Amino acid sequence: MTAQAVEPLISVSHLDHHYGSGKLRQQILKDINTEIVEGEIIILTGPSGSGKTTLLTLLGALRSAQRGSLKIFGEELCGGSSRTMQKVRRQIGYIFQSHNLIDALTVAQNVAMSLHLHRGISRKQARIQAAGQDVEVEDAVEEEAAEEETVDAAAAVEEAVEEEIDLGPANMVIDKYLDMHGNLMPVLQGIQEEYGYIPEATVHLTAERLNVYSSQIYGVLTFYAQFHMKPRGKYIVRVCMGTACHVKGAGRIGDAIKDHIGVGHAETTEDLLFTAEYVACIGACGMAPVIMVNDATYGSISVQKTVEVMDKYIEMG
Repeated sequence: MTAQAVEPLISVSHLDHHYGSGKLRQQILKDINTEIVEGEIIILTGPSGSGKTTLLTLLGALRSAQRGSLKIFGEELCGGSSRTMQKVRRQIGYIFQSHNLIDALTVAQNVAMSLHLHRGISRKQARIQAAGQDVEVEDAVEEEAAEEETVDAAAAVEEAVEEEIDLGPANMVIDKYLDMHGNLMPVLQGIQEEYGYIPEATVHLTAERLNVYSSQIYGVLTFYAQFHMKPRGKYIVRVCMGTACHVKGAGRIGDAIKDHIGVGHAETTEDLLFTAEYVACIGACGMAPVIMVNDATYGSISVQKTVEVMDKYIEMG
């Protein structure tokens, strides 16, 4: 009796991949061939720069294969559409590498963070699934890591986990501009439009998927004033500090806002309702002093009127 052939879950045939072009072109993967069937455990080894991470990102449908054939669950990813890539990503597990893991998190928390990639899964479900992963860690290792954590670091990590950053919108933005030349700026602008700021997790995702250094992204984020790396309030309160406004008491308006909502320039209230900004000029000098709340402009404003405006937005919530 002839044994039935097992259909591979992953099939790689004559796979090539390179970075750069012309004289800067560098071949990373050349004529890679392999098949992986259900139940197999694969150990991938090699020196730094040998293409391990590139291959993993191709298998994870994080970038499109350039030449050859790469099939995951029967879906061809070489030349595949963004829709096909998204479909495959939603069916596969998260690829962990040691340098991608956060030392201050437990095993369950590291896994739980990756589960946020799945849209529609609640925090409770994520924690249940993370806790149920068949992963064992030596107690001594866990205890040593716990000893090294400071109270501040633990609090920051817990806050990050509680934020529940869903990377789905970021992935969709990157998919939109993935094949565009000079795509970093539109990707970052799109991510900020989705989240209201640039979450740190999206910086690392963008670096991986666009094949750029995280430091390069941070350089862009810190150079351009349009980008924000911390959560911002629902209402952005801009106080004009231009010459006309300054002469007519803009400083007192800024002080009144700080006294009333508790934040000054470049600060955000804990409930994320307000962010205050002092700007050089709003361009409404004839109405000085002037403030803006999002797109609404309030001219010839007094301290009392400023308090009334803030109260209005507090009531609106």
